[in-house]
Amino acid sequence: MAEELPKLMYVISARIYAGISMVFLVVYTTLAIYEHFTGTDQWTLYFLMLGFGFFLLFFIMSGRTMKKALKG
Repeated sequence: MAEELPKLMYVISARIYAGISMVFLVVYTTLAIYEHFTGTDQWTLYFLMLGFGFFLLFFIMSGRTMKKALKG
């Protein structure tokens, strides 16, 4: 039981990172769409870059954490 606790913590952390990555993607993509349709395209590209950048960052962190869980 004590050996499985670190694996469980890594799995939970990986799921949290994956959830955070999806939240960033949805929020910043929604902001970019809103900016595009309100007629001011000044921030659209910035919001898309931030959204996909944070998504990629947290998704990579999730994969690395899951890899630690599988290695043991």
